[in-house]
Amino acid sequence: MLKNKLCLALCCALPIFSGCTVGPNYKKPEISMPVTYKEAAQGWKVAQPQDQQSRGAWWEIYQDPILNNLQQQVVVSNQNVAQYVAKYEQAAALVSQAKAGILATHHQFTPSAYIYNQYSQNISTDRIRQTTGIESAVYLEDTWHISEKMQVRTGLRASNYFVDNKAYHNLEPRLNASFQATESLNITASYARMNQYLHLLSNSSLDLPTDLWVSSSAKIPPQRSDQVTLGFTKNFKSSPFSLSIEAYHKSLENVIGYKDGASFLLLDIKANKRLDGSNWEDNIAIGTGKSYGMEVLLNKNTGRLTGWMSYTLSQVKHHFADLNNGKEFFPRYDRRHALSLVGIYQLKPHITLSGSWIYATGNALTVPIGQYIPETHQFPVQSDYPTSDGSLVVARVYNERGNFKAADYHRLDVNVRFSKQKKKFLRVWELGVFNAYNRVNPFYYESQDAPNSTQRKLYRKGLFPIIPSISYQIKF
Repeated sequence: MLKNKLCLALCCALPIFSGCTVGPNYKKPEISMPVTYKEAAQGWKVAQPQDQQSRGAWWEIYQDPILNNLQQQVVVSNQNVAQYVAKYEQAAALVSQAKAGILATHHQFTPSAYIYNQYSQNISTDRIRQTTGIESAVYLEDTWHISEKMQVRTGLRASNYFVDNKAYHNLEPRLNASFQATESLNITASYARMNQYLHLLSNSSLDLPTDLWVSSSAKIPPQRSDQVTLGFTKNFKSSPFSLSIEAYHKSLENVIGYKDGASFLLLDIKANKRLDGSNWEDNIAIGTGKSYGMEVLLNKNTGRLTGWMSYTLSQVKHHFADLNNGKEFFPRYDRRHALSLVGIYQLKPHITLSGSWIYATGNALTVPIGQYIPETHQFPVQSDYPTSDGSLVVARVYNERGNFKAADYHRLDVNVRFSKQKKKFLRVWELGVFNAYNRVNPFYYESQDAPNSTQRKLYRKGLFPIIPSISYQIKF
């Protein structure tokens, strides 16, 4: 039975498979393609676009009144926008021209000396006549936008100083130009004249530094400076760093300094009083100076670690006809190199670590080349112990000013800051260490006799050793 069913199934399948092979083989017909289009001979040519030529009132070809009206509205609106822009620029110019100011300051000086007598251990105060000065100034400033990339800021300041029945009048022009060369590069140049009616009077000897601010007077004219700078700032697109470099040159007039062998007050220590006729103005020499150098600043503003590095290369020279045999010399605050490194690291959202390292070359000081015991007060010498009769126990002899460079100054400061935001205030704890490696930076030098020797030796005296600190703040 099963055998008969299998034979019947095969007989039914044969007609189905045999129907798939019925018909002839397919052959692709051949088509002949023309060489050119049939319209080519009817005036066709190569296109010649002339979009730059005026088409006139092209919108009128559509003969649409609404389109024509809209076009006229656009023309009118463009003119209104131009007028608004012109009015805005005019208003901005008027605002910049209106920048002005006026100031007045009343100065009162009472030069004093606190005298300590190591023999009698008495302390007394000696005061020189009081000086009163009135300083006033008026200034104008304007900014000119020459182009999208360049602007110039100009200014003029008129200053006045009235002291000792004498009036000083000075004009101080200022000019600053800025050019945006690229999106990341800006170039600047400036010139400024300034007058300073307060003078810094510094000694350059080995003793304790005595910086005094004294007023201009009928005998001491105000100090004047002319400064020129040129620099650029570069922002790096693919980097978080920015770099700025600036060079400068400054010329100085009416610089003051002590005469040889003089001080602010010539004191008779035994009598605890000032020597007769020792007006401080008579102990001052007037000269010129110049300062020039370069400043570099590398800044990092983004990321968990931020900070900056600044470096200054500079030189300062003074010239007095009556000092140092008429030769130029380096004043006390001439520092050839100055470097500052600052780093701030965000350890956690509420913990910040910071540190700074400062370095500077030492001050220029004047060291004596010898000493002797004189019988009369002669210049250029400086006495250790002047007496009431004018004789000197020990006098120092100098060859030239600024002949000694003090030791370099450098220190490391570290700090850690903990902050926590409360509901109503911010709590801040700060722990810090000043001068972390306890550097003895020179504040002054002391000359003493060396042990078992006839020579004298310089001893460096510091002021601030390592100092830890802690602070707690609440900020609302």
